Amino acid sequence: MGQDLFDFGFRISDFGLKKRYPQFICHSPLTRSRGKGEHIVITTALAFIFVLGVLIFVHEFGHFIVAKSSGIRVERFSLGYPPKMIGWQFGETEYCLSWIPFGGYVKMSGQSDVGEAESTGEPWEFGSKAPHVQAGVIAAGPAMNFILAFLIFFVFLLAGGVSVSPTTEVGTVEAGSVAGIAGVQAGDRIVSVGDREVSDWTGVADALSGLKGMAFSIQVLRGDRVLDLAVEGREEAWASFGIAPFIPARIGSVMEDGPAAGIGLEAGDRIVSVDGEPVGWMRMTEIIRAHPGQPVTLEWKRGTEVYEAQIVPEVKTGFDLKNQKVEYGRIGVGLEMARKRVGPFAALWLATKQTYFVTAGIVDILRGLISGGISPKLLGGPVMIAQMAGEQARLGIESLFSLMALLSVNLGLLNILPIPALDGGYLFFLAAEGLTRRKLSLKQKAVLQRIGLALILILMVYVTHNDILRLLQLR
Repeated sequence: MGQDLFDFGFRISDFGLKKRYPQFICHSPLTRSRGKGEHIVITTALAFIFVLGVLIFVHEFGHFIVAKSSGIRVERFSLGYPPKMIGWQFGETEYCLSWIPFGGYVKMSGQSDVGEAESTGEPWEFGSKAPHVQAGVIAAGPAMNFILAFLIFFVFLLAGGVSVSPTTEVGTVEAGSVAGIAGVQAGDRIVSVGDREVSDWTGVADALSGLKGMAFSIQVLRGDRVLDLAVEGREEAWASFGIAPFIPARIGSVMEDGPAAGIGLEAGDRIVSVDGEPVGWMRMTEIIRAHPGQPVTLEWKRGTEVYEAQIVPEVKTGFDLKNQKVEYGRIGVGLEMARKRVGPFAALWLATKQTYFVTAGIVDILRGLISGGISPKLLGGPVMIAQMAGEQARLGIESLFSLMALLSVNLGLLNILPIPALDGGYLFFLAAEGLTRRKLSLKQKAVLQRIGLALILILMVYVTHNDILRLLQLR
């Protein structure tokens, strides 16, 4: 249905979704690097084809299955844009693989390749169906994106459980955040949020998410004193509450050939201090990231033995929310997280919440782009998506599917934007016709479709330009 958009996205990690909603994001331990050069290129290419292929198929299958069940003839189901590479005819439908891989379409009876043809009145044509049936067919593609994300979250939650922090101790507090203004400090143990007592960090996060924008009190244990802290209720102050749990810096895995492997760190070790400062995982990460290429001293425990060594974090390059190039340090270790098994009903609920919070996070990003708080230069195209897919594939299957879920939500939201030639554009046409009680003419639709296609083409060029500049800057 339409020229569905699959060619750009957001680098999710750059926008802090994992930090803002840590209890709902899948965590995968870092696996060992299995090679360089050609192996990485092949892994990246295969991961990109797999992720994009699944996303395109699922989206177009949503249009296809709802159209067929509504009695609409589907003339062509294409993965990719023309020109056609290869096709098979089964019944009334031609199934195609096409050369341009960044999207796909479902062509229904009564539609031209670009725009909508006037209906000849046959009952199996798209234009002969009632507006609510047409809207259902159009909305089914983006809906399948959200369903796919939900199913990925559900399967991994049911199979592997949920990452938990069995503590309410605060590890870090962002300066100027809601929590910081309220007086919460690192080391505090949260006793209750509002009128709800909490016993672990999942409870803390759940309670906070239900009070966003509201005034309430938070009770903390500091030393031997219990303090009641007032939290302000201004909605604009709630970019994020601004706290993260204290997580022991226990190593789950070590990257081969990384700095950590070079000093003998092993899975199961617990880092207890950096440059003499006692640390948990979050604080250790902050210090390491702040010292690219600069030596720091690590102290860690292995059983009852204590070890100490100097390490030089490798220099990595990324971009902040203003698209400014930044350098940060990395030593190549993954966190060992406790996981709690959950039953099917709990997994259903958690997957629903996870899908909701990821959607809300991406909506926040769109708002930031519109308001100017986030640079549009952080939008990426197929090159960035390929890089992300390759990185996550090398980290493991859960990481790859987590990325697929995030991209699926991303693409579902983008495709319902009211831009002609996208699903949202078709829905906009139907809404306009319903409100005015007048059908747009074929000529009007064709003009709007061309405008929409031009906007999409400009966007494709822009995000590809971003990709190229990013690659050049990272060299």
